[in-house]
Order: sequence, then structure tokens, then C-alpha cells
Amino acid sequence: MKWMFVVIFAGLLLVAGCPQEEVVPVEPAPELEPEPAPAPVTAKPEPEVITVGYIGPLSGEHAAEGNEALNALKLAATELSTDEYIYEIAEQDGLCTEAGAAAALTSLIELKEITVVIGGVCPAEVDGMAPLLEERGVVLISLATGNADTLYSMNFAGSPESIGAELAQYCEDNGWLRTITITDGTESALEKKDLFDAAAKNMGLSAQPAQAYTDNFASTVSVIKGYQPEVVLVFTSDGATGASIVNELRAGGITAQVIGDENLVSSTAISAMGENSEGTHAILPEYDSTDPAASYFMNSYLSKYGSPSNEVIVADARNALYLLDQAEQFYYHKASAADIQAYWQNLESWAGMGATLSFENGDRIASFRMVKVENGTPITQ
Repeated sequence: MKWMFVVIFAGLLLVAGCPQEEVVPVEPAPELEPEPAPAPVTAKPEPEVITVGYIGPLSGEHAAEGNEALNALKLAATELSTDEYIYEIAEQDGLCTEAGAAAALTSLIELKEITVVIGGVCPAEVDGMAPLLEERGVVLISLATGNADTLYSMNFAGSPESIGAELAQYCEDNGWLRTITITDGTESALEKKDLFDAAAKNMGLSAQPAQAYTDNFASTVSVIKGYQPEVVLVFTSDGATGASIVNELRAGGITAQVIGDENLVSSTAISAMGENSEGTHAILPEYDSTDPAASYFMNSYLSKYGSPSNEVIVADARNALYLLDQAEQFYYHKASAADIQAYWQNLESWAGMGATLSFENGDRIASFRMVKVENGTPITQ
């Protein structure tokens, strides 16, 4: 047994003499911080839509001007719209009648939430809408001069009252003292006739009895020829009618000077008159087509819609929306009809496209220029 003890003891010594492996403590891996949650994606707010109504003749014999004004508004709306606010034009056909415009305004109000309507290209349309404006809480920025008087209608076309005096003075300056007027019987034409005849008499001109354009105008031409006028003033509601009058006057041998308004020197009228358009005079609202803003806008209009027959109505429609936008900005795009009315009532002047526009009591005070057709183009005199 002694030997067994010796063997065990020796084994213990042997184990005790062997080097032991060093145990290195291992630090626990640091805990990873959780990744921050992704920021919520905020949807870009949709732009607010500002709807502006338009009522004008979109069909019938006056559709050309009505659609040109509408096209100008659409183009201006595109230019004025931003990421925050978009202008939308909601149109209705006013049919160039009082009843048509009244029905169109009622439809617009029922279909759209509007506070402003631009339009009334025909005076009858302005008169048809006027009685409904205050009751419906809508402001009208009219592109024609009607007879109704309401604080909710802002006349952007300019009062025709000074046209008579301007034309009478132009006749006197040129030595055309024996005058006669011809109208197509429309309300606006008769108003201009009355204004001119009154001014002519006040200045001592010899104003002959006014004549009307009818189906049997050839016999009227003979009557006019008998009066031997030095100048014939032609007032109509459209260029085509004015051109027909001039052509029949020339065919009947009347060589007197001819003066009209913007309708008589529109591209439609000049084309219809042909050689008879040469030397035709007209009174137009003040408008500078070389103004940079006018050149830019009209070039854009030309490329999108073609050449307008009435550049002035295009400029007026564009200016009307731009001025409305100025009022909207003043009220942070929250303007009510009453706000627009108040803004317009306090307006005195505004640098518009093609002219600086003047206002009095919310209505535009028109200034005029005389033009003469030379080689098919109206040239400012």
C-alpha cells in the first residue's frame, strides 16, 4: 500500500508543476443604441384654389371677343398661380343678352363658390347681372359699360362719357365740321351717338340727323349722301357690322372721312373692308403695345391661341385678373366680396399692362388715343 501512496503523491506533484493557462476576463459587448425612428413623411399641402367666374358671349356673333377675353383670363391665371394658390376660371356663356347673363350668373353661383366675376363683354350682359350682385354677394369686374348703377359692379372698360368730347374735338381739329352718325341700333352704339352729337353741338359743329343701319341700308346711303357730310361716325357693337356699313357707304359714292371705335379697326373689320379700310379713323382706349409686359403677354397669347381680333379686350381681361390678384394678396387670399369692393373703391391708379389705369369711385376712367388705318394697320395719330 506504501507504493500506491508514493505513486499518487508523485502524480500530484507532477500536476502541480505544470503551467496553468491564464484566464482573461472578457468584457461584455456594449449594447447598441436603437436607431432613431424615421421622421414621419409630411405630405405637401395642396394649393388653395381661388375660383373666379367669367361670363361673356361664348357663342353667337360676338363669340370671338368673348372667347378672346376668356383665353386672356386663362393665360393670366396660369401666370399668377403659385405652389400655394391656384386661380381657376369658371366660365358661362352670357349670350350677349341680359337674360342670358343673369341665368349664367345664377348657374355659376350654384356650381362654384365665387365672390368675383369678370366679364360682361356686351353691355347687355352687364345690365343683366347688375341686379343680382349685391343679393348674391358677388362683385362684377365688367369689361363693358352697362347702364345699371351698383356699387357691386366695377367698370373696367372705362366710362364712355368722354368719348363724345374727344371725337368732337378730333373732328374740329381736322376741319371736319359737317358730321353725321350711323348706328346699328344697339344700346351701347346709341349711347356713343348721343354723347358725340351733344358734344358736337356744344362745339358748334353741324351735326346732321343720325341714321340707322337696316336691311334696306342702300336707300339710307342716298339720304346720307344728300346731307354731304365731311365725316361719318360709325358706332356698332361688332366689327363685322361696322365693316358692312363702310363698304356700303363707299359703294354708294360717299367719300367722307369715317371714324369709329375699336370695333371698326379690329382685324375682323379691316379684313372685311379690304381697301375701304384705308384712311379709316378710330378712337381707342389708351394702350401701348410696346410695353414690355404687353409684348410678353401678347406673344404668349399668340403662341397659345393665335392672333386676337381685339387686342384691347385681351389686355383688359388680363389686367382685370392681375388687379384682382393684387387685392387678394392684400387680404391674404381670403378676400370677401365686400373686401374686393372696398379695395376697388379706394383705388386711384394702377400700373397695368400697356397703360397706367386711373380709377374713381371704383370705376376706371378711360383715356383715349386716335388711330388711322394705313396699309391695313391702325397707326396712332
